[in-house]
Amino acid sequence: MKIHLALFGSLFAALAPLAAAAPQTTILDFEDLSGFAPMTPGYGTVSDWGSWAHSDLVDANYPAASGMVKILSVGVQRPIVFGQDVVFEGANVVSGLPFSWKLYYQGVLVHTSAVLQPNTGGPAVWLASGYTGLVDSIEYDSPVNVHGVDDFQFVVGNVGPIGTPYCTGVANTTGNVGTMGIFGDDSAAANNITLMAANLPVNQFGMFLTSREQGFVPLGGGASNGNICLGGEIRRFTLPSQIRQTDAAGEMSLAIDLTVIPQMGGTVMVMSGETWRYQAWHRDSVGTGNNFTIGHELTFQ
Repeated sequence: MKIHLALFGSLFAALAPLAAAAPQTTILDFEDLSGFAPMTPGYGTVSDWGSWAHSDLVDANYPAASGMVKILSVGVQRPIVFGQDVVFEGANVVSGLPFSWKLYYQGVLVHTSAVLQPNTGGPAVWLASGYTGLVDSIEYDSPVNVHGVDDFQFVVGNVGPIGTPYCTGVANTTGNVGTMGIFGDDSAAANNITLMAANLPVNQFGMFLTSREQGFVPLGGGASNGNICLGGEIRRFTLPSQIRQTDAAGEMSLAIDLTVIPQMGGTVMVMSGETWRYQAWHRDSVGTGNNFTIGHELTFQ
């Protein structure tokens, strides 16, 4: 099996990833809470607030960003579990030591935010997650257990992803492994599928690949920093309109037409009952100069 990883010349046109209308953002300012007490599971639709407590006490070290009430991390850290798929946008943070968000999806660390430097005494500083993919729980990364957070912000996800991730990847220059997701409708007849890759270096060219079979070729057989997770006949979405460039969040997406999937000698139509696998290849600035995301598979109905 061979997959060619050479430059694609004029095919590498810089095209903006497809954008989708986002549901309304939820912003929790905690002003409807009073006193000092552990956060109640279910507050703000969050199923478990872990080791966080709300406080309306005046605190010079950890002031609220708006109003009087903020939440404080207390005791041994436990994750905040949303209990649903969300896009976590960030929050205002006061911390005595460096602090960053760690974002998880289905038990996998998918992203780590930028680091907020110590700012005990405030003011609270907005710390964005820097990630627009779906997550289901978050933690913080800091050597201490006391921090102040306010104006906690997230969007409830309602469009996927569908299918199942598989395979192992190799971290790219972001320090994260590139992830793959499939969004839309798993009905082949609906023909409504968008592929999305995330945790990639920004402003880099990339493309999506597909195959009916799983596979595993470590480090692309020596031609890549990453692993090929597809097997059998691997085809690429390489029409000029299909070559992508990662955006400022390190993401790229492509809506595909299930009636014209590239295959040797032409195209094929995805049929109900078939399982297809997808992966993304992208340029990177180290080693062999390219990498792969993990794989993602979907059985169509």
